[in-house]
Amino acid sequence: MKRTDREKDWPIVRGLGHQLWERGDVRCLLHLARPEALLAAWHALPRSACEAMAVRRPLLRVLERTPAPTRLDLERLVALERLVWERVNQQRQGRYTSAWKSFYRQWRQEEEWEWPVNEPFDRQHGRLLQAARRHGLPPNPLADVRPEALVQAAVHEVAGIDAATETEMAQVLPPTGALLP
Repeated sequence: MKRTDREKDWPIVRGLGHQLWERGDVRCLLHLARPEALLAAWHALPRSACEAMAVRRPLLRVLERTPAPTRLDLERLVALERLVWERVNQQRQGRYTSAWKSFYRQWRQEEEWEWPVNEPFDRQHGRLLQAARRHGLPPNPLADVRPEALVQAAVHEVAGIDAATETEMAQVLPPTGALLP
């Protein structure tokens, strides 16, 4: 399920998590956010399935602690986890936005530049491709960036925003492959 920095996407992610829970699908553990729902699902689902989901969502390991975490502790960790997802998305998206803006500024400087144009789609597409080649718009702005570096930049931001400790960050940080598939 898509996790972004857009506020309006998160209720959908959470709602789909609840639908999965209602169907008994263990993947609900990847998307539930309310502490009561997380705990209920964690204790009701088969242990082996819970363990498999905890690999993908480290926050779940907190649920097996004795004594159980408080509601406030869980809410904080879920909030930190969400911030990580949001900041990773901003790091990723920022690379695309920066590349596009640079290209677009150069392209607009061309003599007789006009965009958008009233042409059939295939001609517009061809025009855009030619301009992208002329001005060096990279096909993949992330090609020269290690995914781990983007994640670490996001983690650094989150720790600074919410005064999160290293321990808290370790508890909520999903694997890089889950954050940037």
